Formats: sequence, structure tokens, C-alpha cells
Amino acid sequence: MICHRLFGAYIYSHLHFRAVRRRGRNLAFLLLWSTLTLTMILISNTAVTLILVGVGSAVSIHPLKLKILTGEILEKVREGLKNPEMTDKYPGSNG
Repeated sequence: MICHRLFGAYIYSHLHFRAVRRRGRNLAFLLLWSTLTLTMILISNTAVTLILVGVGSAVSIHPLKLKILTGEILEKVREGLKNPEMTDKYPGSNG
């Protein structure tokens, strides 16, 4: 059951709707690319830079495929969290 006080709604929305908040997605991109850029600057090796750009590009694809959490989806998330038997079942589960 998804009952985490802080992250329960985020986990539920990801599992059921493949949705994420715009702010969360932007923060993920900011953290990903800032740490990759810092690493590229500190290492200053062309091969490592090319590998990090490739990894960063591949990792960036996943959040871009997710839907943005709209008000309509957020209402469904809130309803789902109020109904405990719904939180155990999500697409791809065997239960």
C-alpha cells in the first residue's frame, strides 16, 4: 500500500497515470545537467564528456515521456489515495 506521508501521492500518480509535476521534472533536469556539467568541467576529458552527454541524453528521455500532472489527474490521485484497495493495484502488478 502506498501510505508514505510525503511521497505517496507522487508514487501513486507515477504508477497509475505515468504523470509527474512540471516543477519536479524541471528540478530533475536541473540537478541532472548541473551535476553532469560540473563533472565534465572537473574531469575535462573529451571521452568522459562524450559519455556523460550520452548518458544525460538517455536519462532525460524518461521524464520527457511522462505526462504533466493536471488538475484532473490530481483529483483522481486524491480519490485513489482515499480508497486503500486501489493503491495496491497498479498497471503491471500481478496482484
